[in-house]
Amino acid sequence: MKNFFLLLITLWLTNAAFSQTETLVSWSFPSSDLSDTIPDEANLNNQLAFLSTMGGTGAIEMKNGFATKAAQCNGWDNGIDEKAWYIRINTAGYENLTISSKQQSGNTDAGPRNFKLQYRTQDMTEWMDVENGEILAANDWTTSELTNLPLPEACNDKDQVDIRWVITSNLDINGDELLPTGKTKIDDIMVVGDLLTAIPELNNKIDISISNPVRNQLSLTSNHEINKIEIYDLSGRLALSRKVNGNNFLIDINLKPGLYILGVFSEKTGTATTTKMVVQ
Repeated sequence: MKNFFLLLITLWLTNAAFSQTETLVSWSFPSSDLSDTIPDEANLNNQLAFLSTMGGTGAIEMKNGFATKAAQCNGWDNGIDEKAWYIRINTAGYENLTISSKQQSGNTDAGPRNFKLQYRTQDMTEWMDVENGEILAANDWTTSELTNLPLPEACNDKDQVDIRWVITSNLDINGDELLPTGKTKIDDIMVVGDLLTAIPELNNKIDISISNPVRNQLSLTSNHEINKIEIYDLSGRLALSRKVNGNNFLIDINLKPGLYILGVFSEKTGTATTTKMVVQ
């Protein structure tokens, strides 16, 4: 019998319109206050995220940005592969991550020209390049813009993902040697992703009825012969798998209270369905 989880994934991919995309964290720097280094939008896992720099740049200040304000600092000279804008985020429970940002280095106190986007997770010791993450800064907000750039799969469902916009040359936007006074800005940072728990209500050729809420036993009745059930928690992880055979079951469960996704599979019809299940 086919693995039920693989079937769920296949059906989910063919029903991509049902996936739930959410903003994990974003910065738009709406004021002149340094508190804008804290995101103006964040999910529960990213309430403590903040924007910083690394490698020994100057202090962050808030200056004119794309729409409101932007984060700006100087001191980028002699910082190849070291000096960078930097955020640390939590992507637990999310996949298909993308990132957006804008950068600008003006002609007055001309700032760094060349950046690239890199990432590092809690499982890694070295920084890795994001594909197509090379950035050319200019005296505008469009040349350097990243719009929904995909982050690698290695960033999915992690408690810690570090992202940095690191300089890759010691040249300013005019092609001259970068001076300590050179300034650059960053604005409109956003990371979005799809919930791993966004499992759609699949093809409902199988009709099922369950006891809901569930306590110690799950009572399940179906119009088709069921061969397997699987229960997923809200992180998308498999909490229980059971082979069965029939239309009517009482199944002992030992799960923590909460909301789960119940999936059932019929080998005879080659179909599957899912439903939400509350455990008390």
